[in-house]
Amino acid sequence: MAGYDPADDVSIRDGRSRLTEWIAAEPPLPPLFAYVPTPAFEAHAEAVMADAFGELISALMPYSVEQLDTPSLTQAAEAAYVVQLAENGFHYGPFVARGRELIPDALADRVTKGRRVTADDYMAALAVRETAYTSVESILQDYTAILTPAAPGPAPRFDAGSTGNPIFNALWTFLGCPCVTLPLLETEDGLPIGVQLVGARGDDGRLLRTARWLEGALKEAV
Repeated sequence: MAGYDPADDVSIRDGRSRLTEWIAAEPPLPPLFAYVPTPAFEAHAEAVMADAFGELISALMPYSVEQLDTPSLTQAAEAAYVVQLAENGFHYGPFVARGRELIPDALADRVTKGRRVTADDYMAALAVRETAYTSVESILQDYTAILTPAAPGPAPRFDAGSTGNPIFNALWTFLGCPCVTLPLLETEDGLPIGVQLVGARGDDGRLLRTARWLEGALKEAV
C-alpha cells in the first residue's frame, strides 16, 4: 500500500518538513555555531572577507561560536573535484562532441580531464564523501549549525561570463548538506559578503530557523 509507513525509513509523510512552521518558531535554546573556514580559506579568502568574518565572530561572542579544525574536509574537497570532473565529462561530453566551437575552453578542458577519471577513482571519491560527512554529522550533534564563508569575497560586479567562484559552497553541495547564505556583511562601498550556514542532511527546517535567528540577533547587536 502506498503512503507513509513509520517502520520504513524511506517512506516520507506528505508535508513532513513543514518548513514554514520551523522558520517561524523560536529556537528552544540559543544556537551554538561551529566556525569552519574549510580548506579553501587559506588559498582563496580575500582580505576584505577575512576581516569581515573576524568582526562577525567577535559580534557572536555573547553567544556560543567556536572555530573547529576539520582535517577530513581536505580530503573531501579533493574528492569533490574528482567527482565533479567525472560528471562533467559524462554530462557535457556529448555537447562538446557535437559543437566544440560553441563550448568555452575551460569547460572543454574539464570534459577532457573528466573522461580520464577511472571508475575506481570515482568510487573512491564517493567513499571519501561519506567518511567526511560522518565527521560533519558529528559536529552537528554538538552545534546547531556550521558557520562558514559563502564566497572568497564580496559579490562580484556584474559579469555575463561568471557568477563568481563556488569554492566555498561546492564542498557542502558535494556532501549533500543543506546550506543557506545570508548577506549579513558588506564592504565599505556596500557590496554584500555572504555568511553561509550549513546543517545536517534532511535538517533543512532547523537550519532555516537558525538562519532567521542569526539575522535577528545581529540586527540587535548593531
